[in-house]
Amino acid sequence: MKGEKDSLGGGFENPSDGWHALEVDDGIEFMKDAEQAATDVLVMFMSVIDDDEEEGRRVRQGFDLSDKRGRTALATLIFWSKLYTAIEKHFKITDGEKLNEEAWGAKYLDPEENEKASKIIDSVISKMPGKSIFAKTQNRTAQVKDREDPSKTVPRTFCNILKVRHYGDKEVLAEMKGKKGASGKPANEVKEDSAGAEDWPDT
Repeated sequence: MKGEKDSLGGGFENPSDGWHALEVDDGIEFMKDAEQAATDVLVMFMSVIDDDEEEGRRVRQGFDLSDKRGRTALATLIFWSKLYTAIEKHFKITDGEKLNEEAWGAKYLDPEENEKASKIIDSVISKMPGKSIFAKTQNRTAQVKDREDPSKTVPRTFCNILKVRHYGDKEVLAEMKGKKGASGKPANEVKEDSAGAEDWPDT
């Protein structure tokens, strides 16, 4: 299946449209502005795994943590990677209340609402790499301003994540079995979650 070339200068190829097993790469960091100061946008890369044809293709995702949508999107990855259980245990923030992704992001990832939010985000940066999820991706091309000549527009291709599920989800595995090149490991062979509170880094 043909993927699209990343058009933001990353020099990598996006995965094709559809479900993929993705592993979060090292190097999660906040985007820098023109003066090299950190912004509120957290940038994360994920690489395709368990796929003979598309192994190593990468997805770039940005999360604007100053915005509810960005916090919700990051909370979604935290949920489906199962990292949230270790976060809640380590920071002792759970009170038994069942929250969806939007509510969890609003409660725990907004520094204006939670004094522990900055430390939680820092710990996510250090603990998320190596985590795996299933994600349904879709490439789209849009006209954006040319960086070299803002008076012009150029086409750029972006890879969006449409849905996220646990790595090993049986329904996704069944759907992926028809995809050429995908190994589709059964649920009992996927990696166990390793983000225990006992090995959480000091923050």
